[in-house]
Amino acid sequence: MLQRARGLCTALVFAGSSLAQTTFEVGWQDLYVSNPTGSGSAQIPVRVYYPATARGLNTLLVPMAGGWPVYVFLHGAGSGSRHYEQPSVEVARHGCVIVLPDTGQYDSNLLQRDGAALYRSLSDESQRQGSPLRGVIDMNRAAIGGYSMGGGAALRVVAQNPGYRAAFAHAPTSGNSSGPAVGPSIQVPVGLVVGLGDTTVGWSSVVNGWYANLRNVSGLRVTYLMNQDASHVNVIDTPDPSTTTREVYARSMRVANGFLAAVLKGDVRGLDAVVGDTARGEARLVQLYNEVEQPALWYQGGTTPGSRGTLTGYSAGPVLPLMVAAGTGAIATPFGTLLLDPYTLVVVGAPPIGQDRLARLTIDVPNDPSLAGKTFWFQALGQSSSGIPRLSTLQPIRL
Repeated sequence: MLQRARGLCTALVFAGSSLAQTTFEVGWQDLYVSNPTGSGSAQIPVRVYYPATARGLNTLLVPMAGGWPVYVFLHGAGSGSRHYEQPSVEVARHGCVIVLPDTGQYDSNLLQRDGAALYRSLSDESQRQGSPLRGVIDMNRAAIGGYSMGGGAALRVVAQNPGYRAAFAHAPTSGNSSGPAVGPSIQVPVGLVVGLGDTTVGWSSVVNGWYANLRNVSGLRVTYLMNQDASHVNVIDTPDPSTTTREVYARSMRVANGFLAAVLKGDVRGLDAVVGDTARGEARLVQLYNEVEQPALWYQGGTTPGSRGTLTGYSAGPVLPLMVAAGTGAIATPFGTLLLDPYTLVVVGAPPIGQDRLARLTIDVPNDPSLAGKTFWFQALGQSSSGIPRLSTLQPIRL
């Protein structure tokens, strides 16, 4: 029986899932939300973008059981929510509610206080009878981010975190002044994007000010540094029609959406756009600064007979012992929780980790009709950048 199980599970290494990445039309609505914290604006004006049945103002929301994940986005200096329609639509169309406050136009401290208060405010709105956000958002899956002044404010918010699960910032300011002071207090995953062409912030302020001081984060910390084509503006906007501007903006948003998919939606495939082959295939990438805190697995490819895909492992290495099972479990170990069924678990190999911290297995789906409709589960024993062995995220394979 053991040999038969080993043969079956080994075959399953060559099967995978290619679930469609659903996108939506996007609606938006302007609201005032009450701030019960006593810090910041008493009433916070916000613009909310959401997955909708049709594009436009006040269009019908697409319902989601348990509510949509939430991304609070803080604006840059001298701007407001309406300056960020393009990136907001891009986030919302991938299945997220994005909330942009219209406060603190030139006041980063007020913007920071309102960004922190919005966690409590939105939590209250999600439960308040009569609120348009009641049952719409899931504040257990909420992140905060921002651009420039708002990016720095967002990072300061999670240094004294009211409950956000992650932070993402495009070209955040105040890295040299705030990073050493508050960076070590940040414990949630953090993603940053900046370019060598940024003469406003300066890439070194992001890398050496913010990233270098994020020493206690969980899950992932990453800075995606692009070349001189990436300016302070085009990492969040397309102010001119040039191909370069459009491509820089598109890459920046793919990194942001991939990060949010992984940390808010549990779709680890999003990491491919952040630290995987897609991320590293960008011609304008200069350096990908990243530290592995939580090893991860993701699969990209087909499930039909004869199709091919890739199972990717993200770990500090040097090898990635890979396990598969026909069911799930929850067993505490010194390396984290084993999420596989121990009775059907089989170790199917230990591929090497490259200098890019990735291990790749080419997947050829077998022509075996008996596997149709089954789900199998993969987990690996990886390693954090600090050398600690840790069990990876769980990767389901639905045939």
